[in-house]
Amino acid sequence: MAGRSRNLGRFGTLLAMLVLVFGVAPFLQGRLLFGIPIFRVFFNGLFIAGVVAVSGDRRLLTIGIGFAVFAFASSLAQPYSEASWVAFSHYASDAAFLGFIVLAILYRVFQEDRVTGDTVLGGICVYLLLGLAWHVVYSGFEFFAPGSFVVGDVAVRSLHAANTDPANFPELLYFSFVTLTTLGYGEITPHSEPARMLCTAEAITGQLFVAVFIARLVALQVAHAADTRRADADPPG
Repeated sequence: MAGRSRNLGRFGTLLAMLVLVFGVAPFLQGRLLFGIPIFRVFFNGLFIAGVVAVSGDRRLLTIGIGFAVFAFASSLAQPYSEASWVAFSHYASDAAFLGFIVLAILYRVFQEDRVTGDTVLGGICVYLLLGLAWHVVYSGFEFFAPGSFVVGDVAVRSLHAANTDPANFPELLYFSFVTLTTLGYGEITPHSEPARMLCTAEAITGQLFVAVFIARLVALQVAHAADTRRADADPPG
């Protein structure tokens, strides 16, 4: 139980940081903290919270720290360089780190033998991280191929001509979750074929995750209930 309580705290910290990213940072768009965009400050906070979330496994912790350090360093270097490889490493390291954290949490969650608060919080974190990871991927595409995503007939990047940070494409954060949940409002649309295929992949990922995760919760609960009934029915030895 002590292990589960510690995991609950780790996933709870990550979920709290995700809530800050989605609920607070967008209202501070354009504001700076020590010269760094507020959104980016919160985004970098996810690196710390993500590492904490997987800190119970030394191997995962080591890999997570490596990803986080590289992503953090790329985010600091990118505003001071116009080199394409620096921008690419910035987007790629963010996406790789988020992808790693998703897989690491899934590994921990699917090891559970019954439904706990840890299981539920981990699943919520994974779902939110999926939307955030796709946002970074979309932003990278829009940065390197302006017009991949449009608002009406206007390329998203043209709305932020001087910005090179995925945190500065808030339209694509919104668009990512509209796609993940298959709401499809339609005011932002993928304009290129690669962008359309990415959106299709995200929509499928979102639906599959919800279906598989709920099925896993039901299976764990049914198995736990069966074990409890069996234990109650067996006479004490």
